Amino acid sequence: MKIGFYCATSYHVMVAVNLMLTKYSEMQGTIYILNHFQGVEILKERLESTGLFEEVIIIKLNNKSLSAKIRRIVGIVFPCKELRSIYNHFTFDEFIFFAYDFINATLIIKKSIQQGCTCNFAFGDDGVGSYFGDIYTPPKKVDLILKIMNRKIYLSIINTLYVFVPELVFSNLHLKPQPIPHFDYNNARFRTIMRSIWPNTLDKIEEKKIVYFQEKVDDNVKSVIEQSERLIFCKIDELGKLDSTIIKLHPRTDDYDCCPKEYLLKDRTPFEVFLFDHNIEDKILISVFSTTLFTPFLLFGQRPKLILTHKLLGDTITPHVPKLEHFLTEFITRYGNEKRIFVPENIDEFKAAVAACLELSNN
Repeated sequence: MKIGFYCATSYHVMVAVNLMLTKYSEMQGTIYILNHFQGVEILKERLESTGLFEEVIIIKLNNKSLSAKIRRIVGIVFPCKELRSIYNHFTFDEFIFFAYDFINATLIIKKSIQQGCTCNFAFGDDGVGSYFGDIYTPPKKVDLILKIMNRKIYLSIINTLYVFVPELVFSNLHLKPQPIPHFDYNNARFRTIMRSIWPNTLDKIEEKKIVYFQEKVDDNVKSVIEQSERLIFCKIDELGKLDSTIIKLHPRTDDYDCCPKEYLLKDRTPFEVFLFDHNIEDKILISVFSTTLFTPFLLFGQRPKLILTHKLLGDTITPHVPKLEHFLTEFITRYGNEKRIFVPENIDEFKAAVAACLELSNN
């Protein structure tokens, strides 16, 4: 039996590797990776060296340049050869879309049905958006394209969502949540394979007390978030802890000027790799609402101190607040100690939250 994985981020790849080592260990796997981030060619080579997948294929589809955007638009009608390779001879029994690429997903499903295949299609964990964001509903422009091409109907073929904690899914309720096995970092083979794919251990984080996770956001909210981040680093500095802070940039971030460069970590290795060898319960993790704040607990059972800064942004993320708050309430219940999770409503409360976390660490 064969399974295919359709990925766009290092996190997707990491989860796909975990699934191949656990749930699908008896199946032949092929992984397709969109070239949405730097280092994808090196990642391909390392994945191939593990022998875990039968094939590792890069799909050259992104929006990094004007020419790339044009190719992507043209690809709606004339798909690239890597994409055609998926469906020209579709032989998969299961296929998981970690990247919610509706236009190409519907094409793959349509072609597989035309070939008489009986494949189980599913979406895969994309981080916190899978739990409370309506990310599996096409935006208006994409929805219109799917209707024009008479392909929207094929989205209804996907009725499963693989996530680590199905009980925390409060959105995308048209999909049935199914569990992904947690990372078994005590398993020697798991550790060996993960280490061979991501050999960098992110040791720079070890000596730091505070880790801030920068996020890649849409241009319409970028200035608001960056203004908030400058205030955040200013308040950390007032506490005399900026030298104890490291800012891990998002893998797709190229330029960032909200703090001095000596505090930046540009390494694109997933933070979860650091957790294979380190307990981080004495550290303070800060972000607007990055998935990385939650994976230490969801994947490894660790409970670092968390500060979520989304309320500092005012009404910038208002549409997501109700489901976000519902998710967070349930997450705190599972976390078992809400005194380790802070959600400040203004910058002074943020400074107080950092001070409280530092005091907890000292104790």
